[in-house]
Amino acid sequence: MVVYLMAAAVLAYVVLRSGQRADGTWKFAPLRATGMLAGGVFRIAVFVAVFVFAITLGALFSTARSTF
Repeated sequence: MVVYLMAAAVLAYVVLRSGQRADGTWKFAPLRATGMLAGGVFRIAVFVAVFVFAITLGALFSTARSTF
């Protein structure tokens, strides 16, 4: 459920920002939106991977420490 909410938030952000240009005007740009969406998904995937890696290392070190 949380994954769906995060995906919806990223999609809403991309849709809102995709048409905005640097000079403040708006223009429909589907390819730019696709790139922004891919970038957002990549950032979330990297964050989740780093978090899982940190939890795994913590569990391994905790187990190793308790065996000595």
